[in-house]
Amino acid sequence: MPKHKIETLRAKVARLEAEIAHELYVELAVLPKQFGFDSVPDFLRAVKIAANDSGIGPRTRAKRVVAPKRRKKRASAKKAAAPKVMAPQVPVESMIPPA
Repeated sequence: MPKHKIETLRAKVARLEAEIAHELYVELAVLPKQFGFDSVPDFLRAVKIAANDSGIGPRTRAKRVVAPKRRKKRASAKKAAAPKVMAPQVPVESMIPPA
């Protein structure tokens, strides 16, 4: 393809991109009035509220459910196998001081 033809096509593409950008700008500028809003900030606020209520916004990740940790069986087995230390049995009468 000749060089001058490529340059002509590039110029045509640039001109079409500029036209599309201008049309988009004009359509967006008229949009708030089409929906009955007096100003762009009011329109944007209404759009944000509508987007949040409809659930369109960013999705949050589901929380991972973690099972509770189980107690170790070894610890309870060691506790059962350990010898029980008991206090010496002393008669109650020996604890009462003589009168």
